[in-house]
Amino acid sequence: MKVSELAQKIKIGTKDLLAELKSLGSRAASLSSTVEESAVKQIVEKYKKAAAPVKPAKKPADSAAPAKTKSSKAAAVEKPSKPAVKVKKIVKPAPKLLK
Repeated sequence: MKVSELAQKIKIGTKDLLAELKSLGSRAASLSSTVEESAVKQIVEKYKKAAAPVKPAKKPADSAAPAKTKSSKAAAVEKPSKPAVKVKKIVKPAPKLLK
């Protein structure tokens, strides 16, 4: 497996992965270098434990919560709507081909 593929798989930066591989004694020097299978297993195990999914606590629905409003920045960007204007399309006949 290439260094870049492994970095994508475990979702870390390639520079961090290269440093980690170097600390394990791997000979990987660039993103296109192939990583030994034993090093891949060690890295994946380490980052699986570190990235164990944590479920957020569910909050009860608060009926007194204020309604979401648009931010002032978003409101400033919006333009007032104008009534639609019909546009007449002018259709030109296709040019005749010479033989």
